[in-house]
Amino acid sequence: MIGALIAAGMVHWNASSHRTRGAIAPPATPVEPIVEAPKISAEEVASIRRAQFYDQQVEPQIAATDQLNRQAADRCVQRIERLVEGYHRGVSPFVDDLTSISTRLGIVGRMPAAWWNEDDRVHQYISQKFEKHLFSQTTLTDDIVGVLQQFRDEVDANQKRLLVDIQASLTTADLPDVNLDSYQPFFEKVARDLQDYSTRQGTSSVANGLTAILVSEAGSYVAISLIGGLLGRMAATGAATAAVGAGAAATGGAAGAGGGSAVGPAGTVIGAVIGLGVGLAIDWYMTDQFQVQLTRQMRGYIDSLSGTLLYGTPVASIDGQPMLGTASQDGGMVAALPIVCDDLRSAYRERFYQQIVQTEVSE
Repeated sequence: MIGALIAAGMVHWNASSHRTRGAIAPPATPVEPIVEAPKISAEEVASIRRAQFYDQQVEPQIAATDQLNRQAADRCVQRIERLVEGYHRGVSPFVDDLTSISTRLGIVGRMPAAWWNEDDRVHQYISQKFEKHLFSQTTLTDDIVGVLQQFRDEVDANQKRLLVDIQASLTTADLPDVNLDSYQPFFEKVARDLQDYSTRQGTSSVANGLTAILVSEAGSYVAISLIGGLLGRMAATGAATAAVGAGAAATGGAAGAGGGSAVGPAGTVIGAVIGLGVGLAIDWYMTDQFQVQLTRQMRGYIDSLSGTLLYGTPVASIDGQPMLGTASQDGGMVAALPIVCDDLRSAYRERFYQQIVQTEVSE
């Protein structure tokens, strides 16, 4: 019995041993080789940090300044519109003065001598009244130059604030290799960029003139030239005489425009308006509608002045007379000011990118 148990145990052991020896162990998982990440140089790290600073700190500041510049451009247009409204308010006093008994007698008393001597004493007489109630060539130019100078001053203040804010952000950033220019050299470079943009893009003469006002130390002289060019368009299109109509008024307006041309486009336009007054003063003896007609014509001229300054061309019509339309025109300040703001924004971006990300050497 014991022998049988021993024999059975030996058989079981042999079978288990055979099964154990016959099993195949699973293969071991291969170990992936360790690949080291490429090393980034200190200069590359610094460049990445500068680019991050530009994206996170500089771009938002440029966007804010761009918005301020566009608001200044809107105010520039609004100031011109208010100027024109002020000129409109002078029409009624001028017409009342011109139709007064004393002025009529003054015109009548001067006409024989003016015709005999072939001089412009009647023109000068009405001119003084026009300048008293409306504007002279000098005051018209000074008014518009003042508006453009305000735009320049606002943009200049926005730029200074932009540079100061970015310099303040740099003081808390660990970017020791970045050194921004001071205001004068920095924006001298911005000015060069602006002029390059105008040249390459072939923008309108008004946009180029506005750019020159911003970047030139002789901004007021540039403004006078710009205004002269715009008023020259008004004179060239015939807006200064087309609204006059037939009769002595037309003759007076044309004569006035000719007299004014010797002193520039502003004088041409104003001369035509004054000439209109002379012509209508003569026509007054043939019509009872002198005051109504003169008021309508004067307002038409002022509307043409507004259209020329803002849109680059006079209004579509004056008193029913066809004129050049304004809908498709891009030669005035309304279209030119946003172009100037676009160029300013591009110049800011380029200049700050070069000095911060590319670490352009400051002068």
